[in-house]
Amino acid sequence: KGGVGKTSIAINLGLVLAQQGKRVVVVDADVSMANVGIMLGIERAPISLHNVLMGETNIRDAVYEGPYKLKYVPSSLSLERVKRLSMERLKNAIEDLEPIADYVIIDSPPSLTREAEFALMAAKEMLLVVTPDPASLADALKVLNFASKNSVSVMGIVINMSIGDKNEVKKDDVETLLSSKVVAAIPEDMEMRRS
Repeated sequence: KGGVGKTSIAINLGLVLAQQGKRVVVVDADVSMANVGIMLGIERAPISLHNVLMGETNIRDAVYEGPYKLKYVPSSLSLERVKRLSMERLKNAIEDLEPIADYVIIDSPPSLTREAEFALMAAKEMLLVVTPDPASLADALKVLNFASKNSVSVMGIVINMSIGDKNEVKKDDVETLLSSKVVAAIPEDMEMRRS
């Protein structure tokens, strides 16, 4: 679902792995609402995932370096070319990164748009990010169903932005509903918004 913190978790997971000496590339596959580059301090990239998906260049030409040697592939902020992108190229582009990375983290668009489906099909495993509310979990069920049909295994669930309210869906209920283990529960933190 949009707004659950997928991009923040993708980047922070990448940073933690990079700090441990792993070679990590985060790919911003949210081609319509790109944020990875912005969150890592680059507003305009001369070469982005858009160029790759238009067949203009190889994905390795779109790799930039962030903190702790974290590598990332931003998407363009321009919406002009989105309709001309060939999302079918994404899977091969991701495979082209495998020789230079221990981990390739794909930051997926929300829901099950065409772009999100191609992002999922380019992945081998999925970490599902949800908030503890019914709307988020309903979307998650749809994504899990699509992932299952496309042989993408679920590594686990991250419950994000929990405030500990009694009206939130509880961890055990999330696991039961989504038939997957919660691997992390991250509380809401106003410092995250400030940072």
